[in-house]
Amino acid sequence: MNHDTCTVEDCTKRAKSRTWCSAHYERWRKHGDVNTVLDSVLPPITRTQFGPCSVRDCVLEPWALGYCSKHYQRWRKHGDAAAENKSRRLGCKVEGCDRLAHGHRMCGMHYLRWYSHGDPLATPERRVDTAGYDAAHSRVMRDRGRAKEHPCVDCGAQGQHWSYQHTDASQLFSPSGQPYSLDGSHYAPRCVKCHVAFDRVR
Repeated sequence: MNHDTCTVEDCTKRAKSRTWCSAHYERWRKHGDVNTVLDSVLPPITRTQFGPCSVRDCVLEPWALGYCSKHYQRWRKHGDAAAENKSRRLGCKVEGCDRLAHGHRMCGMHYLRWYSHGDPLATPERRVDTAGYDAAHSRVMRDRGRAKEHPCVDCGAQGQHWSYQHTDASQLFSPSGQPYSLDGSHYAPRCVKCHVAFDRVR
């Protein structure tokens, strides 16, 4: 069989993906069936064969995983397709965590652990004892979440940066002379104004 041509019966178009032409591949990708007619030409009575969005009272057409585009995006962001946008302001769903939710109703730290290990409570593997300035700051965010999830330690406003406290006796220096620490406990959340003022004094 010549796979240069689409393998769908009576189709003479050139094969692009999975031995199908672009049109039949898109039908398979969207509907799971290469012979399904695209939405734009489906009569209203036939379109209902796929059912509405899986979310209760939503009549929109499914787009992915049984959800319409709107509810699919909410599922990706919050882990709950029916969640309202305001759910981003709720607390982390991991028991005992008081940080603000970031993705899938988890704070940044627990979300990254879930994304990396499949478990929001997974303990990160032991890391090397050396890291650059940027890598050290990234570690703080992975371990403690985003700074904006915490109030500034100086003025109480929303934090923006993880600020090194200059309290680590084993502190390191970047090539440009900036001090930093590999221990995340030596960082505090600060707003931009307080961060600049703190570093200027130090």
